Amino acid sequence: MNLTIGAIPAGGRHLATAAGTVVSLIGVLHMLPPEQVLGLKTSIDKITDGFAGLWTILGPIAMATAAKYAVKSASPQAQAAALVQAVPETRIITNSALAASVPDAKVLSADKVEIVSK
Repeated sequence: MNLTIGAIPAGGRHLATAAGTVVSLIGVLHMLPPEQVLGLKTSIDKITDGFAGLWTILGPIAMATAAKYAVKSASPQAQAAALVQAVPETRIITNSALAASVPDAKVLSADKVEIVSK
């Protein structure tokens, strides 16, 4: 995977959100009396019907998968391709390396564009 300047913050947002959620949950549990925490755990066990162990495994996998897709969609190639697909009349003028990496005739290299003044 080719990491770009936009990819690292995109994946980092997902990781920070997951970490913040865990820290917030620990903080809330710390503020509750032990009897309420035990009652909460019992209620969660009833809701999840014993699948809490499975969610403990699937949760981080889902978070890592979301971060991976965020990193892939943050690349300039993915953004240019998404823009061209979303707005058909769009023309993107960029550097030759990005233009070559996006397989679309609407993504043009700056050195191949002629500027015509009025």
